[in-house]
Amino acid sequence: MGEGVRPPVIGVTGPAGAGKSLVAGMVAELLGGEVVDVDEVGHKALDVCRGEVVRIFGEGVVREGRVDRRVLGRVVFADREARERLERVVHPWMREEVMRRVEGRRGPVVVDAALLGRMGLDAVCDRVVVVRAPWWVRVWRLVRRDGRSVREAVRILRAQHALFSQPFSCGVDTEYVSNVGSKRHLRDKIATLLVRWGYLREGVS
Repeated sequence: MGEGVRPPVIGVTGPAGAGKSLVAGMVAELLGGEVVDVDEVGHKALDVCRGEVVRIFGEGVVREGRVDRRVLGRVVFADREARERLERVVHPWMREEVMRRVEGRRGPVVVDAALLGRMGLDAVCDRVVVVRAPWWVRVWRLVRRDGRSVREAVRILRAQHALFSQPFSCGVDTEYVSNVGSKRHLRDKIATLLVRWGYLREGVS
């Protein structure tokens, strides 16, 4: 990137267990940038919007004074209407917070967001990486990483399927990356992609 060129904003998305956060971290490391973790922004949104969330879903979603994300998740993953009601509450605040962080950047920014397109955050990205992995690999990762049962992991992936079938609305340049194999192999793929996009010099990895 030459002097005077605006630092890029790269979105990274993908379904649960695909490894999007791993890829987001690799992109940020290679470019010397920072990650905006939209999942972490979502945690804050539940605190900010706690009153409205409790009004809609009841005190049963609260544990020790805070909204319990796993309890709430079981409710919204089982009911599309409930999920959409939650999104109407928290997504506006989340979008504004992500925009604020992106606009305040000094270098490259990676937006790590499971629902990048659904939230309209693809509109702030110059490029998007969609991370993929086979179904059985993602189930195994959710079981190992989150301590979920196989049944619960399968339920989550089925509930998410429709969310990732929608195209990005703004036509942003998108690359699909398969995350199967070693981390070194994955990092090499990401470095090659960044070279092709003109964000990284060849041979830097």
